Amino acid sequence: MLDSQRGHHRLTINFSSSSFLFFNPFCTSLDMAIEDLIPLDALNGIPNKKKKKVDKEAMGSSLMRIPRMNVEVVRDLIDLGIREIFELNGRAPESVFEEIQKLKPSTAPWKLPYIKMAVYYSEESSVDPKKMHPQAWT
Repeated sequence: MLDSQRGHHRLTINFSSSSFLFFNPFCTSLDMAIEDLIPLDALNGIPNKKKKKVDKEAMGSSLMRIPRMNVEVVRDLIDLGIREIFELNGRAPESVFEEIQKLKPSTAPWKLPYIKMAVYYSEESSVDPKKMHPQAWT
């Protein structure tokens, strides 16, 4: 279709899930270049991909100061009522993991090494860098 106000060609094509707008102000025919392809969703402000949900509370928690700590594990600890690193001091990692499993029965076993590492970090004043990786606790 021709945009009568500007004298430019504009063509809208609908595919299965997206619409695209072809627009070239310098073109007098419908022979347009590929760089003139603009997704209409982008023009309307609609993102193409769904954004990942970010757990802002867990990300902002002091528990995230533990090196290599996993956000999902931090979320589990927060749900358990543990919000600060010092609250892990003196706790048995296995019992913390069992409490998480009571709240969330589908808790994955890969989270236990993160909990062990977090308890170690809370109890030691000078930590061994080799122990600050979850693989060291498997």
